[in-house]
Amino acid sequence: MKVCIIGIGNVLMSDEGIGIRVAEKIAKIKEELENLFDVKLEVYDGGNLNFQLLEYMDGADIVIFVDAVDFDGNAGEVRIFEVSKIEGPEFFGIHDLDYTKVISVAKTCGIKVPEKIYVVGIKPEKVKEGLELSEKVSESVDKAIKLIFDFIKKINQES
Repeated sequence: MKVCIIGIGNVLMSDEGIGIRVAEKIAKIKEELENLFDVKLEVYDGGNLNFQLLEYMDGADIVIFVDAVDFDGNAGEVRIFEVSKIEGPEFFGIHDLDYTKVISVAKTCGIKVPEKIYVVGIKPEKVKEGLELSEKVSESVDKAIKLIFDFIKKINQES
């Protein structure tokens, strides 16, 4: 199984860069995790890209975006959302990236995208100029990684 993890965000805007920070940490332990879970992992820094992200998804069985997401919860809280079920005010990415629109356009253009696409969302505390994550969001990096790999393990066992 091939799993694509894409960190989204802007590291120059404090907590908005959380997706990139999580992806960077996963990339450092990628080989160890591939062996542990018997999966092929691809990890990307998606920055603030939109439709260019489709190239990263090519050939993946599962795509997991990691991003700062505004949802009803506490700063630093981590949740997983299935893109096909995202609707309404529960989910609001803090960038211009609209996951559902990117996937819809891709399908309209005949681009093959995986059936299983998820967003691991981390609720930001502050989004302003700065290179440092807030304390609450910084503490969520390891929580997000654990959630991602518990999720991959579960999916791997189901297939």
